[in-house]
Amino acid sequence: SRALDWIAKWIYDIRPDFISDDTDQTLFISSRGRRMLPNYVSNRVRDRWMKAEGIEVLRFTCFQVENKLPQLLNEIDRVLTKILSAS
Repeated sequence: SRALDWIAKWIYDIRPDFISDDTDQTLFISSRGRRMLPNYVSNRVRDRWMKAEGIEVLRFTCFQVENKLPQLLNEIDRVLTKILSAS
C-alpha cells in the first residue's frame, strides 16, 4: 500500500538524516531527532492553538517555580489586600 511505501521511505531514506543514534528504531522523532515523548504532539498542537488565540504559553522549571512562588504569592496577597481595603 502507499502508506507502507511512505513509511519505508521515511525509515530508510529520510529519517537517518535526522537522528543521532543509528540503533534507535523509533518511528516518530521530534524536530531535534529524539524519540517523541507520549504528549509531544498534543502539547505542540495545544501550544500552537493557544498562541493563535493570543494566549501566552509559559514554561517553567521546578527551580523557577520554587524561587518565584513566594514572590508571586506576595504579589497576590498585596493585590487582594488592596482590593479588600477599597471595598
